Parts: sequence; structure tokens; C-alpha cells
Amino acid sequence: MTYFADKIIENKILKRTGIVDIGSNTIRLVVFEGPSRSPRYFYNEKVNCGLGLGLRLKGYLSNKSQKKAYKAIQRFNAIIKTMEIFETCLLYTSDAADE
Repeated sequence: MTYFADKIIENKILKRTGIVDIGSNTIRLVVFEGPSRSPRYFYNEKVNCGLGLGLRLKGYLSNKSQKKAYKAIQRFNAIIKTMEIFETCLLYTSDAADE
């Protein structure tokens, strides 16, 4: 016998969801899954790229930082493709103190 409450809880299971956060210093991939009210970390990786370092003084991103960021995004894309991720969100953040 299936109860109505069981169906509600079953529908609130979070499928694997990836979040890529491009920050002024790091790029991070976090994958969550489990109950939507308290999802658990399935995967968490961070790469230091330093995108914001010197940006305010120079007005552009350094080549070294750009290459690190590109490689990190390529790696995360490959990981996302192999993990059966339902949805991926891309966001960016910045910390003025880094600049």
C-alpha cells in the first residue's frame, strides 16, 4: 500500500545537480544529490586560478589565469558528462578584496 505522504517525499528527491562557481580566485564544481530539504555533497572540487588578481590595476585578465580557468572548465565539463548530472548551474562571484 502506498500512502500519499510517501509520494510527496519521493517527489522531493533532488536528482544530481551540478553547480560551477567561477570566482575571482577559484573555480569550483559541487555536485549535490538526495533529499531536496538537505542535499548531500556528492562531489566537490576547487581549482585556484587567480582570475581577479591584478585586474583592477591592469584592466584585463592575465594569460596565465585565463589558461588555468579554461583548463578547469574543460575538466569540470568532462566530469559533468560522466556523472549523469540532471541539471548544471553556472554562476560567478567576485570578492573585491582579491582585486
